[in-house]
Parts: sequence; C-alpha cells; structure tokens
Amino acid sequence: MVEDQKANMQLLHLDSLEGLVPVPPFSILEPTPTYPNGHTRQDVLTMGKPLEVLLMPGLAFDGQGHRLGRGGGYYDNFVNKCKQRAKARGWQPPLLVALAFEAQLVHSVPTAPHDIDVDILATAKGFLACSTLGEEALSVAAPLGDGGSNL
Repeated sequence: MVEDQKANMQLLHLDSLEGLVPVPPFSILEPTPTYPNGHTRQDVLTMGKPLEVLLMPGLAFDGQGHRLGRGGGYYDNFVNKCKQRAKARGWQPPLLVALAFEAQLVHSVPTAPHDIDVDILATAKGFLACSTLGEEALSVAAPLGDGGSNL
C-alpha cells in the first residue's frame, strides 16, 4: 500500500482478494488499511519474522538484474528498509525475484545509484540468477525442477 508521495509504502497482510481495492492514478489493486472487522492489517516490517521473498515489479529488466520501474523509488526504498531490518536482526535479506515476460528483457537498463537490482529473473523459459543470493537460491531449488539459469 502506498503511504505517501515520498516513496514510502507498506506491505500489508492480505487474507482474501476481497480486501483489494483499485487505487488512483493507475487503479492498482491494493489492500485496504483495515480488515473487514475493522482491525488494522499487519505490516510485514512490524512482524517478528523475516521476509524471505519479495516479488519485484518492473517495466523492463536486463541480465544483470537491473530493473526499470516507474521512477518513484517506492520499491527501492521499501527494499532498503527490509535489508536494514534483516541486518539489524541477523536475518538473511529477502530474495528479490522479478516475474517477467520475454518482451520485458532488454540488453541494458539505465540505472541510478539508488536503484536496487533483483536477485532472480523468472520467465516462462526459466530462471536467471543475477546475484550471489540468486545463485544460491537456484542451486537449492534445482532438484525441484529445472532451476537452471537458461535465459
């Protein structure tokens, strides 16, 4: 859920699709701040457990894991908070995974110093590790299926 226009957002618990409502200006479905019973939804950054995987949106991606977003910095800011929280608690940072169509894969994505790369790109053709963390995750997952870096 987007909190403000300063690139702050929350990742809230969702127990059913009925809890999603379209939010302007792009009509992106986001959870309401409260459950139907009026209780406040739990923010993942306040939970006592580590966030293991985060699916990262993007308009385009390259083989180095660079991600082209919409330019607001919301996910970069959120991932930085997740990484700081993990480090402070001695946890592994979340694995950053992007689901992409082949048409979204490009030779090179322009980046800025604040941009955060994804660890794994996943397409219908397979997976590509873009970091050491991504390589480790795919090596553990390999017995479960293809798991190979075949993009």
